Amino acid sequence: MSNLIVHSVVRDHSNNYLEHSVVSGDGKFLGAILMSLTSTVFTPFRYLETRYWYWQQPVGIPISEKHLKALQD
Repeated sequence: MSNLIVHSVVRDHSNNYLEHSVVSGDGKFLGAILMSLTSTVFTPFRYLETRYWYWQQPVGIPISEKHLKALQD
């Protein structure tokens, strides 16, 4: 809702998962200082969450209906 943490997906031409990324959001809602603090605290977990998504939705499997719907909206 506040875009603090953003999980994004890249798909291939067959609508299969190709890549996951977990990044900090734009921070417009919180301001620069609080966003910087959030980024510092979250950074160590970014790697773990990215690994989770690769485990949960491996590269090469069909993209979920939820993600396809989000891409169409």
